[in-house]
Amino acid sequence: MDFDIGFLGFGRMARAISEGLNATGLIPFARQIVSGRDRARLTATAGRLGVTAAADNRDLVRRSRVVVLGVDPHQVLGVLEEIGGDLAGRPVISMAAGVDLAAMRRALPAGTNLIRTMPNMAASVGRGATLICAAPGCPPEHLGRARAIFGAVGLAVDLDEKLFDVAVAVSGCGPAYFFTIMESLIRGVVRLGLPWDVAKQLVLTTALGSAEMALR
Repeated sequence: MDFDIGFLGFGRMARAISEGLNATGLIPFARQIVSGRDRARLTATAGRLGVTAAADNRDLVRRSRVVVLGVDPHQVLGVLEEIGGDLAGRPVISMAAGVDLAAMRRALPAGTNLIRTMPNMAASVGRGATLICAAPGCPPEHLGRARAIFGAVGLAVDLDEKLFDVAVAVSGCGPAYFFTIMESLIRGVVRLGLPWDVAKQLVLTTALGSAEMALR
C-alpha cells in the first residue's frame, strides 16, 4: 500500500479533511491519494495540493491503508459494491448522510471494517464536529484511526448510530441558526447607525469570544 489515506470522491468535505490532515502533519498531502468522476477537475486539484490522483476507484483502494468515502449519498452503495472485492481488511470510512451501517454492510463482503461518520462543514476551518460509530467487529485500532483523522479538523465524538439524526440536527443544521442570529444582530445595529463593516466585525468577534468562553 503506497498511501496512508485515500479519498474516494474529493468534494468540499473530503478536501477539508485532506487539508486538515496536511496542516496538522498527521498525514501530509504526499501520503494521500484521491479519485473522482470529473477527471480534469480532479487532476487540477490534485496538482495544486500535491496529492496523487488515482487511475480509478479500485486503483485507489488497492493503494490506500484507509479508504474514506466522500461521494454523494445516492452513490455510496454502488461504489461499495464496486470496491468491495479489493478492500482486503482495509477500514472504510463513510461520510455520507442518511446511509446507515446496515445498508452499507449489505453492499460489502462479510467482515469488512466499516465506520460511519458525519462531519460538518466547519471542518473546512478546522473547527468541525464529527460523529463516529463503527460496525460490529470493527477493530478498535481502526476506530481510533478514524478519531485521529477527524480530530485533525475539530472535535470527533463517538456516538450510538441511533442518535445520529438527533446529533446532526445540532452539528449539521446548527450553523445555519447561528448564521441567522449573527446576521440579525448585524442588520439590527446597522439600522441604528453602525457602519456595516464595524457591525459585522463586532458581532462575529463577540460570537467567537462567547463560544470560547462557553467552552472554557
